[in-house]
Amino acid sequence: MNSTWKKAALLGAFTWLVYCMTCTGTSGDSQWSIPTARSLLYEGNADLNEYGAWLDQSGFHAIESVDGHHYTMFPVAVSVVALPFVAGAEAMFRVVAMLSPDLEAQLLDRSPVPYPHLSAVTFYWRLEQIIASLFCAMAVALFYVYACNRLPPRRALLVSLLLAFCTSTWSVAATALWQHGPSLLMIVAALRILQIAQEKDYRIQYLSIPLALAYVIRPTNSITLVILTVFVAIRHRRYLVKYLSWAMVVFVPFCAYNVVVYSALLPPYFMPGRLGGNNDFWIALVANIISPARGLFVYSPILLFAVLGAVRRLKQPNRDSLDYYVMAILILHWVAISSFPHWWGGKSFGPRFFTDVLPFLLYFLIPVLSVQRNAAWGRWIIPAVFVLLATASLAIHYRGASSPSVWAWNDTPVRIDEDPSRIWDWGDLSFFRTEDR
Repeated sequence: MNSTWKKAALLGAFTWLVYCMTCTGTSGDSQWSIPTARSLLYEGNADLNEYGAWLDQSGFHAIESVDGHHYTMFPVAVSVVALPFVAGAEAMFRVVAMLSPDLEAQLLDRSPVPYPHLSAVTFYWRLEQIIASLFCAMAVALFYVYACNRLPPRRALLVSLLLAFCTSTWSVAATALWQHGPSLLMIVAALRILQIAQEKDYRIQYLSIPLALAYVIRPTNSITLVILTVFVAIRHRRYLVKYLSWAMVVFVPFCAYNVVVYSALLPPYFMPGRLGGNNDFWIALVANIISPARGLFVYSPILLFAVLGAVRRLKQPNRDSLDYYVMAILILHWVAISSFPHWWGGKSFGPRFFTDVLPFLLYFLIPVLSVQRNAAWGRWIIPAVFVLLATASLAIHYRGASSPSVWAWNDTPVRIDEDPSRIWDWGDLSFFRTEDR
């Protein structure tokens, strides 16, 4: 292991520790990710019928029923990639139950769900946060390796810390086992493969593996999958067949599962018809970047420098054609999430729907950090603004990660799903909330 990977491992460990110490659990829609993984582990299926009491207690929230079987409505791939960690937790709990029956009884008494045995579901909300944080920390570590090949080590560390703590990686993806944490890791892995394929182009064939995984984890990643497949078809045509073949390693079992469960190649959550139909599309388009409740540049103002970096990059005579593909991904993703009728993302914090493409935004922030400034205003004013915006972003996402009050904003004084106009309330910024009201 060379020094870059050692530093990346240390950065990942540090990031994971900070996440575990600061993040409050925000499990809601994600509450079935751990039970589904446990069902896969012990029963070889993804149905949740064995959790009947819990299903009743939750009012069958985020559950879909097919032929008498109950499943999470969200992608099962999240539970699949979490399976090794859930298996580890199960082994740990078996040891606790065997060595300390009294402790087992105490833990069961504290369990938020009606379940008769000590297992991963006993504290599913905390286990979600630990596993989600690990995925995010791994993404940050891998992004550092990627950045080290474009920046000096200190600046690579800086941009990696921005991804870790100045964006929704901290306040959203690391707080519960949503789709976003595993999705982030796959997107960063794709960026890294694109990078190493510049040295040896045969490596591009493996790009389809993280892209396919990103899609089955979160369907909006279909945009990234399609755009980068076009890139491979144009720039690396002789490897296209191998590229498509490696994708089948993911897509064949994915489709087989769907045929068995849903009698269709795609489950309902992946249907393209879920996008579109938003009568407030233009409002959503603007709100997703500048609104006080969901605006990307309000919650992570440091990403304004990514816009500057994109402009600078696209003006350079030696620009890479990949820049245009990355720009297309960002624009089309923005359009897609704005076309969704539930575009504000329900009970969430800040620009949750932008979380999956954060590595592409940081892709364009890197050129800003690579510039050597000579003029006085460039040497002092721009760095000062950069530090100011980074500090603001850090403070905002720390609040989102650590304070239940900022999440309570979604329910008080009225639920956001009942009154989406609250998204424009500059007098009640969620990250300034200090109490539920």
